[in-house]
Amino acid sequence: MRVGLLLPSIMRQQAIQLAEAIRANSNMELRAIIGLRYPIYQARLAIISAKILERWGLLGGIPRLNTIFEESTVYEIEVPFKISTAKEYADYYNIPFWYSKNTNSKKTARILRQAELDAVVCYSAGILRNTILDNSEIIFLNAHAGKLPKYGGMNVIEWAIFNGDQIYGTIHKIDKGIDTGDILLEKPLDLKIATSLEEIRKQASDLVWKMVPNA
Repeated sequence: MRVGLLLPSIMRQQAIQLAEAIRANSNMELRAIIGLRYPIYQARLAIISAKILERWGLLGGIPRLNTIFEESTVYEIEVPFKISTAKEYADYYNIPFWYSKNTNSKKTARILRQAELDAVVCYSAGILRNTILDNSEIIFLNAHAGKLPKYGGMNVIEWAIFNGDQIYGTIHKIDKGIDTGDILLEKPLDLKIATSLEEIRKQASDLVWKMVPNA
């Protein structure tokens, strides 16, 4: 299966884990990575800005920034190296890389056709519109840390905890609705004891993205 990733140019740890899981599967070829929203120089500027905010003690109070600008580490042959952007990851493994400013632009649609992909995994890429969905035979997949259809949309982990429900991981096809596509794989997540909501969210996200290759 020829697989592509559609994700922000800044490469987060979970996106790297996802890419590594796909590459490790003998039935899959990670054939393309499409980086969104930030040109490479803007990605580096964002990371530098985040480090300055962190040094000033401000980043911890801005969870959104802390999430977006997390710098990641990949281990290759037991030697760690820093990965700041999706392009750096793609270059290291000789995976074709494209940059597009907008998830639903005509350029993104053209790139997807040129890459000749069977499936695309969307990671923090926003909502896919008709520009993409109506002009492609590609299967688009999303990883969701909630049991569907009960827990769709945002903040599903918080709502499950509030209601005393088990937290699930779900891999589903993307259609024109919000978390309404066909479910390919769904199972309860085996979470360890955590002392904060941030820890629970991190654990759940790590586990649900690891489900993608099996789906």
